[in-house]
Amino acid sequence: LVEYKAEHGDCNVPCGPGELNSLGQWCSKLRQSYKKITNGEKPIYNLTPLNIIQLERIGFKLTIMKKTFDDNFKDLMRFKSKHGHCNV
Repeated sequence: LVEYKAEHGDCNVPCGPGELNSLGQWCSKLRQSYKKITNGEKPIYNLTPLNIIQLERIGFKLTIMKKTFDDNFKDLMRFKSKHGHCNV
């Protein structure tokens, strides 16, 4: 995760197929575990307070706010403006 951030500037690892799939799946499970911990449920991974601090220190977002349609549409328009197409 630290290497990914150094190369990409963030910890937003894609979760789809490809070379980063296992790292993306791990990140997804970390977020699911954190959500379960905060809801008082049994997590997939038992994240310790130290684990959470370590993740936060490198800029890993344990919670992700869902974007609205308008937010996503604006992102798409910026992408189209830059790349000339909407094939994302």
